[in-house]
Amino acid sequence: MDAVASLYFSLIVPVCLWLLALVCAGVWWGMGRPAYLPWYACASFFGGIGLAAQTVIPAADYAPMAPFLSPSYTLAIIGLTWALALRLKIVMSWRWTLVVGLLIELLIVYFSWGRESLSARLVVMALGLSALLLQLLPGLLRLRWRALSFVDRGLVCGYGVYTLFVIVRPVLLFSDPESFGQPFALGVSLIWLITLYGSIIMGIGFTGFFLAAAGLDSVQQLRNERDQDPLTGLLNRRALLAPWPELATSGAVIALCDLDHFKRINDTWGHPTGDAVLQTLAALLTANVRPSDRVGRYGGEEFVLVLHGVTLTAAISRLEFVRTQMEHTTWPTLPPGTSVTLSLGAVELRPQETLEEAIARADVQLYAAKQGGRNRLCWQE
Repeated sequence: MDAVASLYFSLIVPVCLWLLALVCAGVWWGMGRPAYLPWYACASFFGGIGLAAQTVIPAADYAPMAPFLSPSYTLAIIGLTWALALRLKIVMSWRWTLVVGLLIELLIVYFSWGRESLSARLVVMALGLSALLLQLLPGLLRLRWRALSFVDRGLVCGYGVYTLFVIVRPVLLFSDPESFGQPFALGVSLIWLITLYGSIIMGIGFTGFFLAAAGLDSVQQLRNERDQDPLTGLLNRRALLAPWPELATSGAVIALCDLDHFKRINDTWGHPTGDAVLQTLAALLTANVRPSDRVGRYGGEEFVLVLHGVTLTAAISRLEFVRTQMEHTTWPTLPPGTSVTLSLGAVELRPQETLEEAIARADVQLYAAKQGGRNRLCWQE
């Protein structure tokens, strides 16, 4: 393969990375705009710039240009790490990222324009990029592997392989003196071919997993819109009554809650105030349930708690706590001294009974609580 053909052949890799960046940007625009996709698109775009520049610039002329081109690799790694952090919900440090990025650039300037040294630049880039990548490691170690989706596991594995590649690449270069003498000669340098093809393989892999993550997020968003009450964020009636096979073996306590005199709140102080009261109650109920429980808005000002795997005796204290907390909540949007109270009816789920049938029995207890003076809990033994 002659030099010109080799050049065009090698430029396929950065062009592909730019196309992948364009695909990610398009998916971001049309699929709910997940925050991690623009970061990964930037990573792919800047990575392509670095590879393209290093492909077309002769090795002898590269040193003076290195300070202008090395930031493309730094920005590519920053984009990748922040995309992973946003996807996996890992807290990152802007200060660490900025300090390491500036330090890389200063050292590259020194070893390009001051004391020119290719080997020093390679070591600086390897150490600096590794420092940027490894800041994800503490957060990754805190993740629960079994709780991760297949997509997120793929991203974590890709991160590990790519980090290893960044760390090991200079070692490969120093172990091949011929490649070190002509580090970027197309068709000659083994390390440069490894860099090119490693970059495109990792780029395709990361793009696939990030796009799959965007698809999963889009599906989850549709499910949330289907199953969640838009005002309170709780489960709606449909999702609340969805089949729950575990209840047949472990049982549950069903509580129906109703705000006392809620119509008066809407009529006197307006619907925005009434909405704020509903949202406050939703937050209070959510704070007092476990992940294994269900809490939803049954309709209007009525809410349902499904306390999984507990007895009625154990549930009563929790429900009384909720009632008391609601009674003593202060309301900035209501006149001073105004209280909003809650009436509750609770029953224990019977064998072979559906949730809807249990809620109907809880409604009888709720009616008894209202007839007994409101702001109280009634239950059926």
